[in-house]
Amino acid sequence: MIIDLQLNQGSAPWSLLHESVLAAESTGYSTVWNLDHFSGANFGSDSMLECFTSLTAWATATSSIKVGTLVTNVMNREPGLLANIVSSIQHISNNRLMLGIGAGTSPNSPWNGEQMALGMPLLPSMAQRHERLIEIVELMKHVWSPDRHEKFEG
Repeated sequence: MIIDLQLNQGSAPWSLLHESVLAAESTGYSTVWNLDHFSGANFGSDSMLECFTSLTAWATATSSIKVGTLVTNVMNREPGLLANIVSSIQHISNNRLMLGIGAGTSPNSPWNGEQMALGMPLLPSMAQRHERLIEIVELMKHVWSPDRHEKFEG
């Protein structure tokens, strides 16, 4: 049986998150997941550790458990930056990163506040968000491919 654990990096101090990841690894959990949010407000917290920084720290503190995003909002980072971040963590973790990726929230969602506060654009329709998701996944696949030095025609 595969059992994973989701940790909310907005609900506990770093010391407790760190201990939890170590305990999850030592007891045989498969993957520890965290959230890609910039604000802890929707989780009853006044802070939120950044997703990929947390994953990198978890990866360096462990040796076998996978680390993952649940889920990465493709609107939160520029596509090239996201591809670079993911590649870096994959390298640091010795290929233990699990990338959960999604199309993001709508402008009228209760989850839109953190993007609005940071001046990040939100696409209004589900179809537009899904198109953007596909576009970004294709771009990341190109960035990671052996022929990545050729011009991307996305």
